[in-house]
Amino acid sequence: MQNLIEYKTIKSPGEFTYIEKKSEFIGRALHIDTEEEAAEIISETGKSHPKARHTVYAYVIEPPVMRFSDDHEPAGTAGKPVLNVITKNNLEFTLITVVRYFGGILLGAGHLTGAYSKAAAGAVSNAAFAEFHPAQRLQIILPYEFYGKISQSLISPDIIPHEPIFSDNVTVELDIKAEKAPEFIKNITNITSGNAKISVVRNLYLDFFIEI
Repeated sequence: MQNLIEYKTIKSPGEFTYIEKKSEFIGRALHIDTEEEAAEIISETGKSHPKARHTVYAYVIEPPVMRFSDDHEPAGTAGKPVLNVITKNNLEFTLITVVRYFGGILLGAGHLTGAYSKAAAGAVSNAAFAEFHPAQRLQIILPYEFYGKISQSLISPDIIPHEPIFSDNVTVELDIKAEKAPEFIKNITNITSGNAKISVVRNLYLDFFIEI
């Protein structure tokens, strides 16, 4: 991956039900990785609510990939307000669905927009979030005599160490925030007097910080 940037998404799904003039709006917010996954979830949501009048949705994979549907509600009263909830919360790789069970009373555009917004916002409020950061997986191969010296450097909220492998040398793999990697590599090189072989295994995203 190139040009990775930090993003925030749903870690654990959230649900919320809102009642407006006997119409029931059931919102659900959850993480997705692809548009294909979003389409599958939207389809399953509709099937699991066969008596619902509308299955409205919005999702953001990563800008500019944004989609929404009013599902036969008046244009601009359903899907767009749900999408606004996603963008206002700075969420990516996120899908919100809102199913509506019609209560027999017609709602004006303002009430309809408000109902979909509240169902979506409530679902997001009940979800747990995660911030994913660009990271690098590093491999360090070094003589045994230096392992103890670098151990303290592995204790950091910016680093996720893996179990070391002990053979002829010690092999340590760890995940580190990409922005911290250059200074870390320089530090390990200094500690080991250049006797550590350090390489980048791959680039990835990691959840270093969980927002409850």
